[in-house]
Amino acid sequence: MRSVEEEIVEEAKPKTLVLGAGGTGRSIMAAVPTTHPAAFLDDKKPVGRVQGRSLLGPLSLLEDYPDAEVIVGFGSTYMAERREVFIRIFERKRSLATVIHPFASVDDHAEIGAGTYLAPGVVVMPGARVGRNVIVCAQTSVDHDTLVGDHSYLSPGVHLAGGVVLEESVFVGTGAVVIPEVRVGRGAVIGAGAVVIRDVSPEATVVGVPARERT
Repeated sequence: MRSVEEEIVEEAKPKTLVLGAGGTGRSIMAAVPTTHPAAFLDDKKPVGRVQGRSLLGPLSLLEDYPDAEVIVGFGSTYMAERREVFIRIFERKRSLATVIHPFASVDDHAEIGAGTYLAPGVVVMPGARVGRNVIVCAQTSVDHDTLVGDHSYLSPGVHLAGGVVLEESVFVGTGAVVIPEVRVGRGAVIGAGAVVIRDVSPEATVVGVPARERT
């Protein structure tokens, strides 16, 4: 008699794999149509079902599904790991999934990179460019001609005004606002509720209204 694990593995022939079944991964999966075959891989959770989808096992099984497109669903506390895993996948020339929730709004003249997720209520305006492997959480707006660099994470309710530049691997906390034409350096952190009115140095952490660098 087959075990539950064997039945799940045999049943699943996913076209999309979400890496990570935590909160961010489950949010991504919720945007994948139920008619589209998709499954999770996760190093920390047992084989089983999550939100009605199969969790097939650890990330090491990725090579068992060479035809499946992949999206990295690690949350904000695992930004470095998300970047590292994405780069490994990219270097292996795997097909990358870009998942856009049906309640997100993306202008026809905006660009969304491979491996990126846009949550419900996200608005991306004309001329905006959202890079690869970016997580954009619910009710966030990216205004015209703004650039969001690869591997960045925009928490819920963030507002990026026109002409903003976020370099690679920037974290923006819940409800933060960045005014027009501000540049935020690589690896910077913007605290929740901050209002950023001047450029932010690479690797700096800024908090408050107006935002100031934390020393």
